[in-house]
Amino acid sequence: RLTLLERGHQDCSDMHSFSGVRNIYVLHYIERGKGTLKAGGRAYPMQQGQLFLVKKGELTEYRPSKEEPYIYKWVGFDGSMAQELSSSTGLLRYPVSPVMPQIEVLFDIARQEGQPFTNCSSHLLQIFATLIEAYPNKEDTSPQWDAAQIAQIVDKYEIDTIYNLAALLSAVAEQKPRLAWDIQIN
Repeated sequence: RLTLLERGHQDCSDMHSFSGVRNIYVLHYIERGKGTLKAGGRAYPMQQGQLFLVKKGELTEYRPSKEEPYIYKWVGFDGSMAQELSSSTGLLRYPVSPVMPQIEVLFDIARQEGQPFTNCSSHLLQIFATLIEAYPNKEDTSPQWDAAQIAQIVDKYEIDTIYNLAALLSAVAEQKPRLAWDIQIN
């Protein structure tokens, strides 16, 4: 379940900022301007067209720049799918997205006044679908096997030939040169 709980628009020309812990997830889209997000002990610069995620239960601070204060749209959400969907994007690893102007229209739809929150929640899912496609979590979760584990599998299943999938190797070798070296040489 994913439930849209709050939605809004904030002009921070008055230097409005936040510092604290939220009890829900809050996703922001920067319409104009610049600012800084501090989360997880790091500071992240932000600008027009980017999204930033305030994680549920995490000490967070965000503030506009003095020279060019931001204006942002936001949606607050929670539910059993909130963590899973957030984890599917790059926002849990790096809480500020690349510039993504295609998201703005989805924020506008999700924030429409007079629209039932259930309809807005479906638009929130569209926002996540766009985020997952454009800014996925690229954490490598593939299994890593050592030589002893491979030898055990070869013995167990009486494998007599192993093919080196060079095409597949070349596709990932640039990203994982040490793994490519081990497969080719070792």
